[in-house]
Amino acid sequence: MSIQNYIANLDRCIDGLRKYAVSGDIQPHEAYALIKESGIDERLGSCISEIRGVAVDGLKHNYLEGNEKNYKSNGYAFTVRSGSTRYYFTDVPEVKEKKILAESTEEWKGFKASEHKYKTAFLMKQKNMAMFDEETGEEVDVSSVKVVYSPDTLSVKKIEKELV
Repeated sequence: MSIQNYIANLDRCIDGLRKYAVSGDIQPHEAYALIKESGIDERLGSCISEIRGVAVDGLKHNYLEGNEKNYKSNGYAFTVRSGSTRYYFTDVPEVKEKKILAESTEEWKGFKASEHKYKTAFLMKQKNMAMFDEETGEEVDVSSVKVVYSPDTLSVKKIEKELV
């Protein structure tokens, strides 16, 4: 069975669920509850994310060279965009303390300076470098810094036939 047939079957099933709920054969809120309870919505989202991840990896490793971000194939244009990085300092005692006390502008500046210090120290640690606290002279401990990397995204557009 081709991927197009799988997608067509899935589309028919989803449309059947919608018609069943909208027609009054079952109360829409009950249909929604059953769909949520089954986990099919989360499963579909998870499967799509997994396929996207494999697609991005495949494009990066097999079709994109260097800093290329675009690839065209079979009537589609694919664009890979790098994911973002997020830093979380909620478990760093110094940052927590300064955030709680941040009632004035100076306090807030101190809080933001602490975040910047830990972000810089974390980035330096990734390069096997150390950062030392100006006041204490001790190495800045980044073990409590949480960093989240969002996945790369993939944009797909159907290419219109070019007129010759």
